[in-house]
Amino acid sequence: MVLQHGEVRNSKQLEHLADVLQAVDQKLRFTLNPVLCFLFYGRGKERDHFCWELLNSNASYLWSFSKCVDETAILEQLSVLETEIGHIRDVGREQYRRKARAQVDMNGMVFTAIRHNKVQVAPELAFDTWRANLEKCL
Repeated sequence: MVLQHGEVRNSKQLEHLADVLQAVDQKLRFTLNPVLCFLFYGRGKERDHFCWELLNSNASYLWSFSKCVDETAILEQLSVLETEIGHIRDVGREQYRRKARAQVDMNGMVFTAIRHNKVQVAPELAFDTWRANLEKCL
């Protein structure tokens, strides 16, 4: 896997998302632009979630949707999400986060950016904080 080929800044986050969030009956998806990104899909208690994790990034992007009743609903959510990721490519991550924070309704989804803070200073504490923030959203 990618994590075995050198230093990956957010390797613990990627491993956690693959082991804990990713639904076993769903395939892991990727985006290649602007950089290699992993798109995880998970089922939460009240909502379903897509988490977009950029390789060597400073944040995880989480979109939460209404619970899916079947595969068609998942594909519909994925289509909406592909549009959002395209918008991020067009305007940049910072501008997208600003817009998302100010927007009351995002087509029925909830957006959260989960920062990877203090990774260089205290990696274990940084991961534990990131994981706690992710779990609040799930």
